[in-house]
Amino acid sequence: MTNNDFNKLIKWAEKNEAYDIASITKKEITSVKELNLSNLDIEKIPLEIFKLTNIEKLYLSLNYIEKIPKQINNLKKLKSLDISANNIKILPKEIFDLKTLEYLNVSNNYIDEIDNDIEKLINLKELDISSCNITSLPEGIFKLYNIEFLDISSNKIKKIDKKIKNLENLEELIIDSNKLKNIPKEINNLKKLKILSIF
Repeated sequence: MTNNDFNKLIKWAEKNEAYDIASITKKEITSVKELNLSNLDIEKIPLEIFKLTNIEKLYLSLNYIEKIPKQINNLKKLKSLDISANNIKILPKEIFDLKTLEYLNVSNNYIDEIDNDIEKLINLKELDISSCNITSLPEGIFKLYNIEFLDISSNKIKKIDKKIKNLENLEELIIDSNKLKNIPKEINNLKKLKILSIF
């Protein structure tokens, strides 16, 4: 990160009351592992954030963000990403390059489709895509073999594929408030499932 990048970021942080960043030194910021920019009423994410390549947890919820920049794939160490409760309509494919991701929350947005490339998130353990406008699940979701928590509630999903049985590590499945006509019997094959919510 150049001095110019750092100065831009500090100015942005001061203007937007991003206290996690505002009082930090350049040396400190390059080693930051967790960044909370939630509830700041921001519409855009400053691109300088994506030069902080040591970040492992990034929280951007409760803002007015419409777009996630493709530069997000610079964050090669990212394990947790929360972009819930924003104005996002499309997830950039670059999110699916983040192979280290273990937790992804995109709930309460205007997303109507999840790309099949989600299957690339092989280390994902928790996925929350609730309260969006999703009508169907991509096959890629059923290849997330390490997933333990899956929330697809409050969408417009009409069908859950029998391939759900592939998610052998699933412990919690929340599928309330969709347009499902039936539940696949293959859910019974999920031996580790402890919580199933289907109201």
